Amino acid sequence: GSSLLAAIRAEATAIPLHSRSFSDNLQPQMVFQRLAFICAVMMLTLCHGTQCGPESLEHCNEESRHQIEMIMSRSLGSLSSHLEDMEEKMKEVEDEYAQKIEESSEDQIEALLQEKAKTMYEVSGHGSYHVLKDVIKYKEKEFEAGAKAAEF
Repeated sequence: GSSLLAAIRAEATAIPLHSRSFSDNLQPQMVFQRLAFICAVMMLTLCHGTQCGPESLEHCNEESRHQIEMIMSRSLGSLSSHLEDMEEKMKEVEDEYAQKIEESSEDQIEALLQEKAKTMYEVSGHGSYHVLKDVIKYKEKEFEAGAKAAEF
Protein backbone atom coordinates (compact mmCIF):
# COMPACT_ATOMS: atom_id res chain seq x y z
CA GLY A 1 0.00 0.00 0.00
CA SER A 2 2.65 2.55 0.98
CA SER A 3 4.74 1.95 -2.16
CA LEU A 4 1.65 2.71 -4.28
CA LEU A 5 1.07 5.94 -2.36
CA ALA A 6 4.76 6.86 -2.74
CA ALA A 7 4.50 6.33 -6.49
CA ILE A 8 1.32 8.44 -6.65
CA ARG A 9 2.97 11.23 -4.61
CA ALA A 10 6.06 11.16 -6.87
CA GLU A 11 3.79 11.41 -9.91
CA ALA A 12 1.85 14.30 -8.36
CA THR A 13 4.99 16.29 -7.56
CA ALA A 14 6.28 15.67 -11.09
CA ILE A 15 3.32 17.61 -12.54
CA PRO A 16 4.66 21.12 -13.21
CA LEU A 17 2.69 24.02 -11.78
CA HIS A 18 4.18 26.48 -14.29
CA SER A 19 5.36 25.60 -17.73
CA ARG A 20 6.31 27.85 -20.64
CA SER A 21 4.95 25.27 -23.10
CA PHE A 22 1.34 25.99 -22.09
CA SER A 23 -0.55 29.19 -22.69
CA ASP A 24 -1.51 31.37 -19.72
CA ASN A 25 -5.20 30.45 -19.97
CA LEU A 26 -4.37 26.79 -19.27
CA GLN A 27 -2.36 27.57 -16.12
CA PRO A 28 -5.35 27.80 -13.69
CA GLN A 29 -6.80 24.56 -15.10
CA MET A 30 -3.48 22.73 -14.59
CA VAL A 31 -3.17 24.04 -11.03
CA PHE A 32 -6.73 22.91 -10.29
CA GLN A 33 -6.08 19.45 -11.78
CA ARG A 34 -2.96 19.05 -9.65
CA LEU A 35 -4.83 20.13 -6.49
CA ALA A 36 -7.71 17.76 -7.27
CA PHE A 37 -5.23 14.91 -7.77
CA ILE A 38 -3.43 15.66 -4.49
CA CYS A 39 -6.76 15.81 -2.61
CA ALA A 40 -7.76 12.43 -4.08
CA VAL A 41 -4.45 10.94 -2.92
CA MET A 42 -4.97 12.36 0.57
CA MET A 43 -8.51 10.94 0.75
CA LEU A 44 -7.20 7.54 -0.33
CA THR A 45 -4.57 7.72 2.40
CA LEU A 46 -7.07 8.77 5.08
CA CYS A 47 -9.82 6.31 4.17
CA HIS A 48 -7.76 3.30 3.16
CA GLY A 49 -7.08 1.85 6.61
CA THR A 50 -10.47 2.46 8.20
CA GLN A 51 -12.84 1.01 5.63
CA CYS A 52 -15.91 -0.90 6.78
CA GLY A 53 -15.86 -4.54 5.76
CA PRO A 54 -15.99 -8.14 6.93
CA GLU A 55 -12.42 -7.90 8.26
CA SER A 56 -13.03 -4.61 10.08
CA LEU A 57 -16.57 -4.55 11.46
CA GLU A 58 -15.48 -2.04 14.13
CA HIS A 59 -15.33 0.62 11.39
CA CYS A 60 -18.93 0.00 10.27
CA ASN A 61 -22.06 1.82 11.31
CA GLU A 62 -24.82 -0.30 12.85
CA GLU A 63 -26.72 -0.79 9.58
CA SER A 64 -23.62 -1.84 7.59
CA ARG A 65 -22.45 -4.19 10.35
CA HIS A 66 -25.89 -5.85 10.47
CA GLN A 67 -25.91 -6.22 6.66
CA ILE A 68 -22.41 -7.78 6.65
CA GLU A 69 -23.25 -10.14 9.52
CA MET A 70 -26.39 -11.32 7.70
CA ILE A 71 -24.43 -11.95 4.51
CA MET A 72 -21.65 -13.70 6.48
CA SER A 73 -24.17 -16.16 7.91
CA ARG A 74 -24.92 -17.56 4.41
CA SER A 75 -22.86 -20.28 2.75
CA LEU A 76 -20.13 -19.41 0.26
CA GLY A 77 -21.98 -21.38 -2.45
CA SER A 78 -25.24 -19.48 -2.05
CA LEU A 79 -23.38 -16.14 -1.93
CA SER A 80 -21.44 -16.97 -5.09
CA SER A 81 -24.56 -17.95 -7.05
CA HIS A 82 -26.34 -14.79 -5.79
CA LEU A 83 -23.36 -12.70 -6.96
CA GLU A 84 -23.39 -14.40 -10.38
CA ASP A 85 -27.12 -13.63 -10.76
CA MET A 86 -26.52 -10.03 -9.74
CA GLU A 87 -23.61 -9.66 -12.20
CA GLU A 88 -25.74 -11.16 -14.99
CA LYS A 89 -28.53 -8.63 -14.32
CA MET A 90 -26.00 -5.78 -14.15
CA LYS A 91 -24.52 -6.83 -17.51
CA GLU A 92 -28.03 -6.92 -19.04
CA VAL A 93 -28.67 -3.39 -17.78
CA GLU A 94 -25.28 -2.23 -19.15
CA ASP A 95 -26.04 -3.73 -22.56
CA GLU A 96 -29.61 -2.41 -22.63
CA TYR A 97 -28.58 1.16 -21.79
CA ALA A 98 -25.55 1.10 -24.11
CA GLN A 99 -28.02 0.34 -26.92
CA LYS A 100 -30.50 3.02 -25.77
CA ILE A 101 -27.76 5.65 -25.44
CA GLU A 102 -26.36 4.81 -28.86
CA GLU A 103 -29.79 5.35 -30.43
CA SER A 104 -30.56 8.56 -28.52
CA SER A 105 -30.01 12.21 -29.21
CA GLU A 106 -27.60 14.16 -27.02
CA ASP A 107 -30.35 15.86 -25.03
CA GLN A 108 -31.76 12.45 -23.96
CA ILE A 109 -28.44 10.97 -22.79
CA GLU A 110 -28.32 12.65 -19.37
CA ALA A 111 -31.81 11.37 -18.44
CA LEU A 112 -30.87 7.88 -19.70
CA LEU A 113 -27.68 7.87 -17.61
CA GLN A 114 -29.65 8.81 -14.50
CA GLU A 115 -32.23 6.11 -15.26
CA LYS A 116 -29.41 3.60 -15.81
CA ALA A 117 -27.77 4.51 -12.48
CA LYS A 118 -31.09 3.99 -10.67
CA THR A 119 -31.67 0.64 -12.40
CA MET A 120 -28.09 -0.51 -11.66
CA TYR A 121 -28.62 0.40 -7.99
CA GLU A 122 -31.77 -1.73 -7.92
CA VAL A 123 -30.26 -4.80 -9.65
CA SER A 124 -27.11 -4.55 -7.51
CA GLY A 125 -29.13 -5.21 -4.36
CA HIS A 126 -29.51 -1.51 -3.52
CA GLY A 127 -25.76 -1.08 -3.30
CA SER A 128 -24.97 -4.38 -1.57
CA TYR A 129 -22.99 -5.71 -4.57
CA HIS A 130 -19.60 -4.52 -3.27
CA VAL A 131 -20.35 -5.74 0.26
CA LEU A 132 -21.30 -9.14 -1.16
CA LYS A 133 -18.05 -9.29 -3.17
CA ASP A 134 -16.00 -8.35 -0.06
CA VAL A 135 -17.71 -11.02 2.06
CA ILE A 136 -17.10 -13.67 -0.62
CA LYS A 137 -13.39 -12.71 -0.82
CA TYR A 138 -13.18 -12.86 2.98
CA LYS A 139 -14.90 -16.27 3.14
CA GLU A 140 -12.67 -17.63 0.34
CA LYS A 141 -9.55 -16.48 2.23
CA GLU A 142 -10.93 -18.03 5.43
CA PHE A 143 -11.67 -21.28 3.58
CA GLU A 144 -8.16 -21.41 2.02
CA ALA A 145 -6.55 -20.73 5.40
CA GLY A 146 -8.63 -23.54 6.94
CA ALA A 147 -7.66 -25.90 4.13
CA LYS A 148 -3.94 -25.08 4.56
CA ALA A 149 -4.18 -25.58 8.33
CA ALA A 150 -5.82 -28.97 7.75
CA GLU A 151 -2.81 -30.04 5.65
CA PHE A 152 -0.50 -29.86 8.64
